[in-house]
Order: sequence, then structure tokens, then C-alpha cells
Amino acid sequence: MGLAGRTFKVLKFRSMRLDAELTGAQWAQRKDPRVTRVGAIIRQLRVDELPQVINVLRGHMSFVGPRPERPEFVANLAEKIPYYVQRTA
Repeated sequence: MGLAGRTFKVLKFRSMRLDAELTGAQWAQRKDPRVTRVGAIIRQLRVDELPQVINVLRGHMSFVGPRPERPEFVANLAEKIPYYVQRTA
């Protein structure tokens, strides 16, 4: 979810196994076992973030500001972090 609560697809290179979230959305962990060998390398080099430039050019994201978050996590974050919703208003 991005500005004003709008949803959009964030473009990234896949770094996790296809079955990484069979049980539902999960936060990434340090040394996450769901990350592939190639995925670990592209994450370390931050290459997996490069396609997001297209999201910036489309106007879905900006280079500066809060990072968009998955809708599955927004309600939980809004409960725990004061003024979380206002950050993207």
C-alpha cells in the first residue's frame, strides 16, 4: 500500500522460493531459509530493488519517504505505531 492507501504491485526480482508463503504473508528474517542461493546474492548486492525504479517512474513510489507496505501488514502496523496511517495520507 502506498500514498493514500492505494494498492499497487511493487516490481522486484524474485529472491525466495515459490512456496515461501504457502501459510500466508510473513516478514523476512535474517538468514531467511526461504531465500534461494541466487536470491541471497541479489539481495546482498541490492539488485532485487532495481525494478522498483519503474514503480517510481510510474508515480506509485518515490525515492524519498516511507516505504510502501503489504496490505496484510498495514492494520497490524497501524495498531502498533502511532500515526502510522498519517505517514501515507
